[in-house]
Amino acid sequence: AVREVVATDNEIGRSRGAARAAQIIDYVFFVIYTIIVVAIVLELAAARESNGFKNVIDAISTPFLAPFRGLFSDPAIGEHRVMFSYLAALVVWILVHLGIRGLLRIVGHRKTTL
Repeated sequence: AVREVVATDNEIGRSRGAARAAQIIDYVFFVIYTIIVVAIVLELAAARESNGFKNVIDAISTPFLAPFRGLFSDPAIGEHRVMFSYLAALVVWILVHLGIRGLLRIVGHRKTTL
């Protein structure tokens, strides 16, 4: 009986750790999503390249968007650009996020017996 209690406590601890890690990962990815969406909106709105806020967003978003730049042609309507490559980056980051959450769900899953 003591072994079962210890095993159950270990499983609960592992589940709690996985849940906390999932919360942290969710927060980080939501920050990434926000930065990418702001970059998309600024490009769509034809924000000035000399603006400080745009420069900060560009600097922060570069590590997340650089692998996707040039993936698609980004059509322009006047000064406004539709950033399909940034949208692709957003989709890929969402898939990475879901993959990590799925892995945490596997690790934190508690086995129950009836």
